Amino acid sequence: MCPEGPAAAMVRTVGDAAGTVSVSWATACKLDRLWAAVGIRATVLKGRAISQYYALPHHRYSCDLDVFIGEGWERACELLESGEPTFFEGTMLVCPPLMFSVMLYVEHALGDFLRGKLLLKHVVDWVVLRRQAVDWEAFRTKCKEFCFDRFVALIEALADVVEGQMEYDALPSAYKDAFDEMLLEQEASASAAGSSVV
Repeated sequence: MCPEGPAAAMVRTVGDAAGTVSVSWATACKLDRLWAAVGIRATVLKGRAISQYYALPHHRYSCDLDVFIGEGWERACELLESGEPTFFEGTMLVCPPLMFSVMLYVEHALGDFLRGKLLLKHVVDWVVLRRQAVDWEAFRTKCKEFCFDRFVALIEALADVVEGQMEYDALPSAYKDAFDEMLLEQEASASAAGSSVV
């Protein structure tokens, strides 16, 4: 079970999330039409890319749209060009390969963790992503190569607690500290945004 106190923040922050998501997607579609008219193809990253793996994609709250455009970033391009692109319905916005989304998620969530900004959405994203058909052996190899393996162990444990597969009390003390800080940050974010926490 989750600890008492800020555990209320474990349940989705409410407010105008649904409206914000639909407005940002409408804007993304306008940008897509503009870019497509001049031959520019954009690849969707992070939250919106991960949302396609949710049972109900609109449940993955995101107030922005991260895209990759252009040449360069050779490493990212290698990953993006591995296979035929798929597109978000009704657009030419490219959905990146699953492994790319998973690795970018880990890198981004680790950065947020190091800045004290790890939120429940990061853990829920991991709950969703770890259920996908990823080449987990290749994933573990890449994580060791990029020194992400210790963070992945942490996010796995936090996801186990959120899913009820592990008791909070069974977490190592350092993981409990990270979990508690995450809940406090979630609560502070909700308060700062003027949202209520269910």
